[in-house]
Amino acid sequence: MAVEFQLLGEVRAHRPDRPVDLGSARQRSLLAILLVDSNRVIPVHQLVDRLWSEDPPPTARPTLRSYLSRLRSVLADDETVSLERCTNGYRLRVDPARIDLHRFRGLIAQARAAANDRGPGGDRRALRLFDDAMRLWSGDVFGGLDCTWLADLRERLHGERLAAELDRVDVALRGDRPAGLVAGLAELSAAHPLDERVAGQLMLALHLCGRRADALGAYRAIRRRLADEMGVEPGPALQRLHRRLLAGDPAPVVGPPANDPSPADPVPDPRPGGLSPAELPPDLPAFVGREHELAQLDGLLPAKNADRTAAVIATITGAAGVGKTVLAVHWAHLVRHRFPDGQLHVNLRGFSPDSSALTPAEALRGLLGSLGVPPTGQPADLAGRVGLYRTLLADRRILILLDDAHSAEQVRPLLPGAPGCLAVVTSRDQLTGLAVAAGAHPLPLDLLSAAQARDLLARRLGPARVAGEPDAVTQIVERCARLPLALTIVAARAARQPHFPLGAVAAGLVGDDRLDVLGDGDPTTDLRTVFSWSYRRLGAPAARLFRLLGLLPAGEASVAAVASLAGLPPRRLHAPLGELRRASLVDEPAPGRLSLHDLLRAYAGELVEEHEPPDARRAAAGRLLDHYLHTAHAAAVAVDPQRDPIPLPAARPGTAPQEFTGSAAALAWFTSEQQTLLNAVIRPEPGSEAHTWRLAWCLVNILDRRGLWVEQAAAHTAALACAERLADPAGQAHTLRGLARAYVQLGRYDEAERHFRVGLERCRDAGDRVLAAHLHRNLAELEERRDRYATAVRHAARAITLFRAAGHRIGLANSLNQLGWYLTLLGEHRQALSTLERAMVLLTAIDHRYGQAAALDSIGYAHFRLGDLERAVECLERSLALFRAEGDRYYATVTMVHLGDAHDARGDADAARAAWQAALEILVEMRHPDAESVRKRLLPGVCGSTTT
Repeated sequence: MAVEFQLLGEVRAHRPDRPVDLGSARQRSLLAILLVDSNRVIPVHQLVDRLWSEDPPPTARPTLRSYLSRLRSVLADDETVSLERCTNGYRLRVDPARIDLHRFRGLIAQARAAANDRGPGGDRRALRLFDDAMRLWSGDVFGGLDCTWLADLRERLHGERLAAELDRVDVALRGDRPAGLVAGLAELSAAHPLDERVAGQLMLALHLCGRRADALGAYRAIRRRLADEMGVEPGPALQRLHRRLLAGDPAPVVGPPANDPSPADPVPDPRPGGLSPAELPPDLPAFVGREHELAQLDGLLPAKNADRTAAVIATITGAAGVGKTVLAVHWAHLVRHRFPDGQLHVNLRGFSPDSSALTPAEALRGLLGSLGVPPTGQPADLAGRVGLYRTLLADRRILILLDDAHSAEQVRPLLPGAPGCLAVVTSRDQLTGLAVAAGAHPLPLDLLSAAQARDLLARRLGPARVAGEPDAVTQIVERCARLPLALTIVAARAARQPHFPLGAVAAGLVGDDRLDVLGDGDPTTDLRTVFSWSYRRLGAPAARLFRLLGLLPAGEASVAAVASLAGLPPRRLHAPLGELRRASLVDEPAPGRLSLHDLLRAYAGELVEEHEPPDARRAAAGRLLDHYLHTAHAAAVAVDPQRDPIPLPAARPGTAPQEFTGSAAALAWFTSEQQTLLNAVIRPEPGSEAHTWRLAWCLVNILDRRGLWVEQAAAHTAALACAERLADPAGQAHTLRGLARAYVQLGRYDEAERHFRVGLERCRDAGDRVLAAHLHRNLAELEERRDRYATAVRHAARAITLFRAAGHRIGLANSLNQLGWYLTLLGEHRQALSTLERAMVLLTAIDHRYGQAAALDSIGYAHFRLGDLERAVECLERSLALFRAEGDRYYATVTMVHLGDAHDARGDADAARAAWQAALEILVEMRHPDAESVRKRLLPGVCGSTTT
């Protein structure tokens, strides 16, 4: 049965006989996104971006697949609608006529075509089509769904509707019933009190009804509102209509919108006897992204913020090559019709390599010339030029683009004073002084998102070429650091070689010569040269600090890490870091942290090699590594206070390790630094072997709890090689254990056993019985995976013996928990509970919450097997809460599965499915082999079959 879709109101779907249940708000948002772009492939990454904006949850992709599956199910009985999985995304195939939004747009297009047809009946047909289109609206578009992408689109669609309403009025005003329009236009005028097109239509309708005085009164009203709220006069078209009404024109022509100047009647010119300045540089044909920034700029326009008495100033700031000028020019072209008195542009050359920056006096000479004042008529002094400049701008609506400013001091004399003017300033400097003293609106510009970067390449190279090599495109995006200038350079080269594989282009962006590849001799597009313009303006302390940032293993670091790198107390970094931030050479993504993209880091790496002696580089890198090791060890112990610490080499002088007051702060630090630490371990510097294996030890529990076993295996493989080069048996034992634990989770059981057993040999070499006991515990876990429960019991018992002999209470408690678990698996539930209660007493006494979580899971499972389902659910819910608090996602899924089984045995099918579904989403995201067994529990007919 054919389904009709509604977007112009609540998001709904109807079959001829009943409505369709579209599910949750997020699922309805997804359907709306698919319907807006129906019959087009929408990439998965774009669906995620649209649904969750810039903050998708870790489970975004599996959740998206779940929504798509449900939508496919509810639409399955309509053969004319299909939700297709394509190579790189999804497409909803449906007749556009079944979607009210597309019907609306089609009807409006037909109406406008009919209105332009001056033949008999054209206007009547246009009015009928306009009315048919308007009847499709039943409320607020998308029914209040709060998805950011839909909210932005909602605003644009309301704009489309208003434009269509006003087009209909233009047609109706040509008819013989103007009186019927007055009430509606009065309502529109009240809703849009500063809209000159609405005011002009109301004036004309009143005039055609013979109410000339009321029409002139409407003009006086909007003129007063514009003057009071914006400090401007009505636009030329509205003034023209007013003059015709005053002259008694019996039928003023219904022309273009009142806020768009007619080509046949030029707008007044601010230049004495000359043309209005139109100096904007050409727009970029392949502009992509920046929707948020464009919306922010739109919000500064007079019609959207009318309560002002001063000119509007916007500052677009950011790093070299990030697209500041491109954004400013593109937006200026979009809104230039809002500034009928002209658009001015001046390149201030603030960071130009081949000439000094323009002085304010020089810039004003050019601006005054653009406004029609010859050099001989300009004042000689700066103050005189500023006064004349602002006088000429008074009562005008002019857009001023001040590009590549060096400082607030350079820009301040060039700012307009008239409230009808708007100035956009671009700079690598943050121009904080303009925000403070001139009320400028700052728009810091960041790198493109990955989706926007891919879109840029598709615009330059063609969608087919980009879609044909998705992996290569991802590599190009990453290796260009999502920097627009770098992406544009690469795209230009690839476009000149259309048959050259993009994989080869991506391969050319690897290595120390990456910046050579991203240069072509033109200083305006050579990245190294462009970066150098900012670097050369730094003072000596800031320049040294920037060079040292080239030694960072990743593009983000804490201030404490950078202080260690520089060998300075953190308080002494305030001034040089502030200078780097103002120059947009580093960002501050969060308090106490700084970042720079990979291409700037590569440039800093070249500078540090060139300007810093080898001894100084080694000392700085050593301090940084000391900082990470000592801080990571402190964080690891804060997260697991009962964990046995390892001995550390002494930190070098000038190192500034961080300390932690609790596990929450330590976990947050690991989250921030995880990739940096992994980079340091997986790609160790020569001579850092002792630090490398210890860093892997610090990371192992965090990676394990977060399900990052591939990363855990890679890190411990590199760490093991370092420990072997040192011939350090303790280091080898620790890294063998960490590597084998990852192999267990990855299903590589034979390799895991081999590494565990070699680890036991290294423990004997090192004389470490406690670490040997831990390895027996790990071997017990491995044997459980192989369903060898009796062998697992033997390893757990051996661990108990070793821990008891060493007086190691936490190891003993955890081993007792393991033993109890294996006894349950063997069917010895009463004996298991006795053992588990002993473990729980010990774990509670030493306040080991993670161990308590594991023990409660085992106890709950034992009660489940004994048929005590209420007690089982109670214990399992307590276990799940503790695992979540400790940040262990994998073992939380184990408990979720047990909890689902217990709910199922109680007959609560909904609770069972909810627990299993939550576990499945996490396991799918982790790509864990346990996902398949959980998926089987969710098959139809399985729920209700769990027994104790």
